[in-house]
Amino acid sequence: MAEVVWTLEALEDLNTIGIFHERTSPSYASSLVERLYEAVVVLEAHSRLGRKVPEIDHDLVRELIVERYRIVYQLMRDRIEIVAVLHSRQDLVQKFRERRGEA
Repeated sequence: MAEVVWTLEALEDLNTIGIFHERTSPSYASSLVERLYEAVVVLEAHSRLGRKVPEIDHDLVRELIVERYRIVYQLMRDRIEIVAVLHSRQDLVQKFRERRGEA
């Protein structure tokens, strides 16, 4: 079994999602963030459960879909790193560029 570790960036994504939905429905915001956070627990036993990320096309970068959100994770030797959580309409490649300061 692999340990699931959230990166700071992915936790910031969760916070941003919560803040966005908080404006219209605090209860939905809380529930959604909790579902997104808990969805990755299954990866501890089934690390390859998610599909390969189409934009990256690398077997070690995968994603789970929860409602309209993509939870992107990377398989490491001794752990699974959750690297991003984004709405399905967001551009993942652009998001990574922005994080690296290339935007």
